[in-house]
Amino acid sequence: MATQKDRWEFIHTFMKYAPMVGNEHEGDLRRKALRLLSLAATHKRLENELTNGYKDKNGNQDHEQTAQAIAKRERVDAQMEKLASIGYGALTVYVRLGGGQREIYIP
Repeated sequence: MATQKDRWEFIHTFMKYAPMVGNEHEGDLRRKALRLLSLAATHKRLENELTNGYKDKNGNQDHEQTAQAIAKRERVDAQMEKLASIGYGALTVYVRLGGGQREIYIP
């Protein structure tokens, strides 16, 4: 579980090292960082649920719910990749900044 301090440090580091494109300003970078935090939390929750597996009322694997979760995870991943260069680890998500030279873990 990430602490509030971890989240604020991520926002600060993202705003410091993320490149501004076009007419962006610091407020846009902050909104991107907050959106990444939200999407990463959803991604981690879905990954955890997929790892544990979905069960129906009889205790068997629920293939329909698993397929829905995979589709949702793919939509979340696509949204994150629109905002920044994203990398994935075992139940973790991180942002690559500075041409891939810096990686920031998303709490």
